[in-house]
Amino acid sequence: MRKTRILCAALALALLLCAVTVFVGCKKQGTVVMSISDGEISKTIDVSTYTFLLSRMRGTLSYYDYDIESDAFWRTVISKDGRTWDDHFSDTIFEQTKLYLTIEYIFEKEGLTLEGEREEKVDATISGLIEKAGSKVALNDELKSFGVNSDMLREIYITEQKFSQLMIHLYGENGEKIDEKSKNEFYSDNYVAFGQIFLPIYDVVTDESGNEGMSFYDKEKKAEILANAKKYAEDCNKKSYLFEEYCNLYSSVEDSVEPTYLFVQAEYYGLQNQSSAYLDTIAAELKTMAVGECRVVSSPYGYHVICRYAREDKAYDNEQYKESFSDFYAMLSDKLFDEKCKDYSDIITVYGEVERPRISSVATNLLY
Repeated sequence: MRKTRILCAALALALLLCAVTVFVGCKKQGTVVMSISDGEISKTIDVSTYTFLLSRMRGTLSYYDYDIESDAFWRTVISKDGRTWDDHFSDTIFEQTKLYLTIEYIFEKEGLTLEGEREEKVDATISGLIEKAGSKVALNDELKSFGVNSDMLREIYITEQKFSQLMIHLYGENGEKIDEKSKNEFYSDNYVAFGQIFLPIYDVVTDESGNEGMSFYDKEKKAEILANAKKYAEDCNKKSYLFEEYCNLYSSVEDSVEPTYLFVQAEYYGLQNQSSAYLDTIAAELKTMAVGECRVVSSPYGYHVICRYAREDKAYDNEQYKESFSDFYAMLSDKLFDEKCKDYSDIITVYGEVERPRISSVATNLLY
């Protein structure tokens, strides 16, 4: 089911969004659920923090319009071993908490001190929340359902700032500290280049108020356009010179013969904007194609005769393709940091006897 696939991808996005928001070693610490120690540096995370992270994940699922208030949703079995969505998200957030614990550990291990302006930013944020709530007591009353209070929330935001500073320390503002091998491997593993002949199945119309909309063709007209698309793909297959000519003759998009780069991770574009989900379909098709091969892909807007191109060397640093690689270094930095954290997995201790909440039972956090 498409919705199930989106949900799995939504998790990845949600983890990215909350990956920097862990509460570690707070002075008002509760029951510790895990710790990290090398004999010199020690950090812990308690149940309150885990509850908070679960509430954020629940909020993200709510944002993507999943029926989180339904017990049936959480009881839905998603694997042959009987695991449910409740099991999946509760366990996954707990596993990811190990990554968050390591953020604080590496920050100290690298000898870093939080920059003053970052701490000032956090204090200003907390002050603003208190002012909005009316008092610190009122804010704490709002936060208690997520397992924390305003002091704990401040520590969470402090760690968020530490994470940001740590990433710049390790990888640079724009990836300038990342080695060329890592860049090129990430590029070749995750991006494809293509051109397209786009044949729309609608006309742009303007109503009496001057607002533009789409008037879609009837079934017969769509079938005629599809037949043309298939012919163009057959004519141009493995003939780059002809594909360029056809792009100029038939594509409704100007300069569509110019290379466009797509990230091939499943549901990447649809999670950002559902109207762009068709790009995920194109990316998936391109992954299975040879350079020079042409195929037809349909979308809600028309038919795309796509041709896979050879990737240009270091296109991620080419100003011409800036839009396609706008988050290239952010995603690569996240990948490298995740790999770095795995180096410390053997010094993490999990206290299995501690009772942990389930995502199905925590409050939905859409605000913090």
